[in-house]
Amino acid sequence: MDGTSWKYRPSWHRLLCSVPTPPLPPRTPTTDQPQRIVHCKDAIPWLEEHGPVEGASVITSLPDVSGLPKLSLDEWKAWFVGAAERCVNATPDDGVTIFYQTDIKVDGVWVDKGYLCHKAAE
Repeated sequence: MDGTSWKYRPSWHRLLCSVPTPPLPPRTPTTDQPQRIVHCKDAIPWLEEHGPVEGASVITSLPDVSGLPKLSLDEWKAWFVGAAERCVNATPDDGVTIFYQTDIKVDGVWVDKGYLCHKAAE
């Protein structure tokens, strides 16, 4: 690199590129740091068994009716509301429950999963 290339770069670029940065210390989990724990279990029985987990939140996407083909639309709606209710009940008061859902159409009828989530929260 020739000495003239620096004049075409902003001064902050020279500063950032020329100052060596020390390596970051390794992170070790403590009770003060956020943690992520993933449980590979059937969620509904697990939620019923464990109840609210202190300091936790629930983030989920429940399956639509095509994911439970043995259920009719009305049976699936009842299942969906019950599953969403279990998620809400398993969230401690200082946590949040987040549902990532998309609406669907079944036989030309719009199914609003957001409404079903709100129904569960009632």
